[in-house]
Amino acid sequence: MRIANKPFDADYFFFFDAGEYNIGIENSCIPDWIAQTEIKVQYLLASTPLHTRFMPACAISKFLISLYEFSNFIEETNYLTDAEKEGWGWILRDGRWQKMQGLNWKNPFGNIADEFYRAYPHQFPVLQVSWNDAYQYCCWLSHTTKRKIGLPTELLWENFTKKTGFPSIAEVCCDAMHNGITIWDSDCEYLELVKRQIDENGNMPTGVFWEWCADWYDSYDGMQKNKDFGTVYKVLRGGTLRSHVLQRTREYRFRRCPTARSPYYGFRISVEFSQMDADSCCISKVFAMDEG
Repeated sequence: MRIANKPFDADYFFFFDAGEYNIGIENSCIPDWIAQTEIKVQYLLASTPLHTRFMPACAISKFLISLYEFSNFIEETNYLTDAEKEGWGWILRDGRWQKMQGLNWKNPFGNIADEFYRAYPHQFPVLQVSWNDAYQYCCWLSHTTKRKIGLPTELLWENFTKKTGFPSIAEVCCDAMHNGITIWDSDCEYLELVKRQIDENGNMPTGVFWEWCADWYDSYDGMQKNKDFGTVYKVLRGGTLRSHVLQRTREYRFRRCPTARSPYYGFRISVEFSQMDADSCCISKVFAMDEG
């Protein structure tokens, strides 16, 4: 069985059994030295408290959805992304975020870097896609594969990155604040750095692009107060090569409107197993069923 042009196996997906899993951090894990940074303490408090939730049996892709995979979706559905409908996208120029006409998933940078991006459609993740665009892709893939496919929940994403060794907020030291950001001179140089992060299977580690998750940006327990909580913003996780070291941690929660897009946003997919699959108890049995 193949999903998003990849074999549905352990080379391309990370599998979880149904069960109780931790998410979040304790208040005591928030470092004292945050006062020395531009990161507001309420951004870290949004990741509290540490608590447990139930997660059904599921899998998460080790790869971000590629330009090629997304183009198949567009070709089959004639879907117009939010950037195409509105005629512009966000871009970082001279240290400021600006709206630029003509930016979209085919032209995320608005310069010669777009040619480099399009030259490697199987390797580079699709960029300048909103949460809405990612969600529609997942709906289409669910229909074509007859599987329950969606964006990863925060619970799944956080436990996946824990398994793959992505650092916790509690593990970041003050010294890392001064050497954790990668600097580049051009968008082409940035894409060269990204290309080096991709393995031979097309899989990409976390912390290279912000990644859309399924969840609304809301309080975990209803106790934390934040004017941004509710059903206005969706969550992104992971940070980018230029993000602050605290943002490139597995618990940090970023938020943007579902229509937001930039050349630093991408997405993975999750696959939830049916009750029949889950009842087989062992995920390896699911492989046997799919391969048979």
